[in-house]
Amino acid sequence: MDLSDEHLGTSVAQCIAEFAPLEHDELVTILHACAYELARRSDQTPRSVAEALFVAMPDDGLWRDHVLAVVTAYVEAELEGAG
Repeated sequence: MDLSDEHLGTSVAQCIAEFAPLEHDELVTILHACAYELARRSDQTPRSVAEALFVAMPDDGLWRDHVLAVVTAYVEAELEGAG
């Protein structure tokens, strides 16, 4: 598995582009299913998986000032490439 920033960024952008047309409720269902599967695979609880993801998230300033722009650029490039 390639864990480089570029690969992860591209993978995240591809997922976001696929999720873009989905309704909010569908995304919440997918999020829950992912947390349950990660918990199952790692012998943890869904809550501990969610807490670990929360801890790893960027703070609000970093999200607004850096991460959002990078994610948006990846998604726009992915959507352009698909279209």
